[in-house]
Amino acid sequence: SYVDFGFVRRALVGTILSESGANSLLLNEYHFALAAHHIAILALTATIATYCLSNNINDPVFIASIAFSPALIVHSGYSTGSLDVFIVVLAAINILFIRSISIFSLILVSGVLVHELFIFTSLTPLII
Repeated sequence: SYVDFGFVRRALVGTILSESGANSLLLNEYHFALAAHHIAILALTATIATYCLSNNINDPVFIASIAFSPALIVHSGYSTGSLDVFIVVLAAINILFIRSISIFSLILVSGVLVHELFIFTSLTPLII
């Protein structure tokens, strides 16, 4: 728990879910955790699909490599309970869609509040 720092149960994601009351939608907290994780996987999938569709990416091999990449959607299905999928969603939005430095910076700060691991994704746009 991060109560000492103002965060409840797993940083920013847990704080938002706890303070909004969303974590009490289901009676069983394990079922809620699975549902929240799967919603995040759907958000990641929708983000990548939106980018591919809006940029007319229609190479079937490339799309299959994204869909079945062990580092993206497939990995998220096996990492239930970790914050990896939330980090990847924020990183994907930041890298693929954001062109404003202020919004980019806001997502960077939010990503670090989700998990410190997000720091490693901040150099990716410089490489690409």
